[in-house]
Amino acid sequence: MLATQLNHLIADGKLENFTIIRVKKFVVNKVATKATTGKEQKKIIILLDVEPVVPGSEVCLLRMIEINIGPSFISNEITFLRLERKLEILRH
Repeated sequence: MLATQLNHLIADGKLENFTIIRVKKFVVNKVATKATTGKEQKKIIILLDVEPVVPGSEVCLLRMIEINIGPSFISNEITFLRLERKLEILRH
């Protein structure tokens, strides 16, 4: 869950679907619902401070390339560093 003080990231278009973020600060809260009555409460993570690292549009572009070229170009279990290198190649 995104804290309300970070809504400007969405409004400014800096945080969109598939955006890779760096989480700088978060809290975990327990919440009770009707479904958890008498059971262990559910936990939610509230993101208090994040830094967008790779825009979602670039991540989607990589996903489209993977679908069109095949998983040998980008593995399904891609690490952040490999993703960053692929983005640099695509930017040039």
